[in-house]
Amino acid sequence: MIKFKLRRLLYDEIVQMKDFPNYKGAKILAFCLNVMGLRVRDKDSLTADSLALQKAVLSWARKNFARLHAYNPRVMLAGFVDNMSYNEPDQQITKEYMAGLDREPPHDFLAVDRDPAEGDPEQQ
Repeated sequence: MIKFKLRRLLYDEIVQMKDFPNYKGAKILAFCLNVMGLRVRDKDSLTADSLALQKAVLSWARKNFARLHAYNPRVMLAGFVDNMSYNEPDQQITKEYMAGLDREPPHDFLAVDRDPAEGDPEQQ
């Protein structure tokens, strides 16, 4: 019961940013993206409840991040940790992992939908 309420509160704070971008929601979004990752993991590594929250957060971020970043980039990037960034030209959120013994550190990417206010760059 507590896990359900916590997941619901987290998701509600994130969804509220669609109408009112705020630091609290941005930090919760960044926390969820950082902890759960930018790709849907296999079912073995997450419980079914966490998997549902991850899919919902990733879907919401994919649809709304670019528009909200264009509106107020400082708010949207407020909760990003050092290993996360937003690549505006490529329209993707990037998370870099520790390199370890590899020469290049591994990355995860989340492609976000273009801001509708920008228009289609192909037609410009």
